[in-house]
Amino acid sequence: MTRGAKEHIRVFYSSLSEDRVLDVLSILIAAKYEAPIGRPRLARLLGIGERRIRNLINLLKKRGFISQTRGGIMLSTSGLRLLEDVYFNETTRGFTCCLLAGGEFTSIVRENVVSIRDWITISLADPQALILIAILEDVLYAPGVPGRVLQHYLEEFNGCNSRPGAAALFEKPKCYRCCAALVHAVLKASSLIANSF
Repeated sequence: MTRGAKEHIRVFYSSLSEDRVLDVLSILIAAKYEAPIGRPRLARLLGIGERRIRNLINLLKKRGFISQTRGGIMLSTSGLRLLEDVYFNETTRGFTCCLLAGGEFTSIVRENVVSIRDWITISLADPQALILIAILEDVLYAPGVPGRVLQHYLEEFNGCNSRPGAAALFEKPKCYRCCAALVHAVLKASSLIANSF
């Protein structure tokens, strides 16, 4: 992760209360992959009311993370830097795969996988959503997961992204909130933001 990305993360978190973080990260990730995207579609995709979407978009515009056109919102340069290591993909079987590219994230996940898994499950309020968290390097490694289970999901992870990093597979299709939960949990486990487990 670049120094610039770390600074954007600090700025991003300094401007948000804990109850807004998942919604805002969800909006940013959706904007990265669906841009330009309008408020009604964003509200449907994320399951957030249009009024809350409008308020959060205004906040993100003020902070310089998004820009808005007649067609909808899109990430600004600051928003792109904030999410430069975050990759989202819907797999062929309809799962959501989210990847945080880079060795720094791999180390954080390796050292904190149980805390990260628990935080994701609690924040999504759905114990069935998260299938597993894995580390993609030369080989696929999932701490605490038997090889036969990992083998069952190997194709899904291979379709996620070719970059090495930490990835999570979710049972929900096109779940930007799931990806936001992974990003937030990993950042909470790191020293990048003050709130830790």
